[in-house]
Amino acid sequence: SSLLGRKVEKISIIPRGLSLGVTINEFKDDILRSEKDLNDDVIILMAGRAAEEIFCNQITTGSHDDINKASNIARQMVNVFGFKNDTPYIPESETLRIQGESYAKEILKESYQIAKEELRNNEKFMHSLFDILIEDKEISGSVIEKVLSKN
Repeated sequence: SSLLGRKVEKISIIPRGLSLGVTINEFKDDILRSEKDLNDDVIILMAGRAAEEIFCNQITTGSHDDINKASNIARQMVNVFGFKNDTPYIPESETLRIQGESYAKEILKESYQIAKEELRNNEKFMHSLFDILIEDKEISGSVIEKVLSKN
């Protein structure tokens, strides 16, 4: 059960607090994070919105927190870590701020397209998980592994 190389430990559609459901994946607690690690984080966060578009044919407010987190990571990638620029910078001028926002938007758009592509490439697997979730409300990593091996 891999999500961009990360083990998925649990998926739940049981509402908890403000969350309507959750996917718990292996947390990378590295002190040093690469550009790829952060890009993967953004792709994973954008996958909920992409799944709504692909499988529900509608967009809801359900993924707003993930989109907010993805946006913050994209901004940090540009403004703090300098991954889209030659050097990290704090956008002190309006021109630099606009340029930084443009780069962050680019990261989000690319990540969203990758998330949609991954979901479409794994549509049979996604439908199998959906069927189990509707019945059981939660799926453990071992069940996800079994479903993945069948697809």
